[in-house]
Amino acid sequence: MARAASAQDCKDRLRANTQEAIDRGAFGSPTIFVDREYMYFGNEMPILAIPTGP
Repeated sequence: MARAASAQDCKDRLRANTQEAIDRGAFGSPTIFVDREYMYFGNEMPILAIPTGP
């Protein structure tokens, strides 16, 4: 896992994701974006239905 985290493609994705979060106005962590809106932190975040299975 440490080897994968230190791989250049992983670092590049992290930088790109971080920049996207900044560009979209993320404030703090975790900030979760859903449909161009964001919810921030614990009980401010609605329960999201996440599809499972094939």
